[in-house]
Amino acid sequence: MRLDILYFLGYDIDEELPWHSTISRTRQLFPEEVFERVFAHVFGMCVGQGMAKGSTQAIDSAPVKANASMDSLELKVPERELEAHLADIRHISKRDKGAYRRAKENKARKLNYSGQLSVDTAHHVISDVGSYHADGKDSQYLRDIVDCLSQRLWQSGLQLENVLADTGFSSGENYAYLERKGIKSYIPPHGTYKGGPDGFTYIKEQDHYIFPRGEVIPFKKVFNDYRMGTKKKEYRISSKICRECPLASSCLGKSAKEKKFSVTYYRDEYERNIARLKTGKGKRMKAKRQATVEPVLGTLTQFMGLGKINTIGIRQANKVMHLSAMAYNLKKYLKFMEKRVKNGAGAATSIQTVKNTLVDCMGLKINLFFLTIKTVLK
Repeated sequence: MRLDILYFLGYDIDEELPWHSTISRTRQLFPEEVFERVFAHVFGMCVGQGMAKGSTQAIDSAPVKANASMDSLELKVPERELEAHLADIRHISKRDKGAYRRAKENKARKLNYSGQLSVDTAHHVISDVGSYHADGKDSQYLRDIVDCLSQRLWQSGLQLENVLADTGFSSGENYAYLERKGIKSYIPPHGTYKGGPDGFTYIKEQDHYIFPRGEVIPFKKVFNDYRMGTKKKEYRISSKICRECPLASSCLGKSAKEKKFSVTYYRDEYERNIARLKTGKGKRMKAKRQATVEPVLGTLTQFMGLGKINTIGIRQANKVMHLSAMAYNLKKYLKFMEKRVKNGAGAATSIQTVKNTLVDCMGLKINLFFLTIKTVLK
């Protein structure tokens, strides 16, 4: 039994502790908004002590095992054409409809949630956390994450300037979205990205490509690639020019009559992001991301109760993730305050201030606070 935790909560040694059923029932009865408000309040406490600067945020994700068995799988049939469906078959759990099967290379298939985490790079305080469906790509969730994160930082008097993330969050749409919000992205592009065909030269002013022999391949149209769900630009040269070209057989193949290819609509955004990554600051940002968010994710999944979600449903999973993040931030807060306090009396005063603040937070009782630190008791 942790006597220091009992003292922190205000319990005597012989005083009866809340039953586990009371804690779990409270977690089910309170809506998500309550947990998000308490998390925001704890984050605000950290901001008040200068533990978060807000300007640079590192974002990453981790699969969190759901409370469902692979034996409970059933086929999920999306409302679209059969051909497209067969190209992307997915499975969900009959027990937990929010749990999806997620597969990564060289890893076993499991039913997971996707835990998305944002960490402030100043003192590694968690600034945002959320539960998402594991069948989606990280890049699909970035805009929602940044919207929530920007709002929370703004409410704390901070402004988001730089976003650090890994390749999974890369997409032209995300680069363009961050630029519109005045945020610099430090997100490596996918290895499949190319600014155009090999050997072709792009002329930005006229928006066309130059063939190695000197022919111009002009821009023709913008279209949506339904297979990838992305916006692209098509470039195409006249079939007459191709017929007269001595390289036609090797360039066009057997059936094509004219040279055409597509390039991402967001080529300029990709190139600006790549240029930032190649600078000295870009290299430092990559090292900062690896040293910031990845250790926090490891702590949450290995020591703070996020190795597996024992509740059912994505809303309940979101509550559990907020509880773990609150417990993490509170421990960071107490350690930070201890460094500032010069004597034991001051330390006790600081701990009492934390307790009183959280007990009074939004009129909630000590039971909800007990939820936020229950992971610490493990």
